[in-house]
Amino acid sequence: MANMGKAMGLVTAALSGQADGKLVSSLVKKHLGA
Repeated sequence: MANMGKAMGLVTAALSGQADGKLVSSLVKKHLGA
């Protein structure tokens, strides 16, 4: 889970204005195995 911040930073920058933050956070957590 330590990489959550790094991953969220990259993903939010890539998807800015295109996806809901809660959905993005949920998907990142799922893929990081949290």
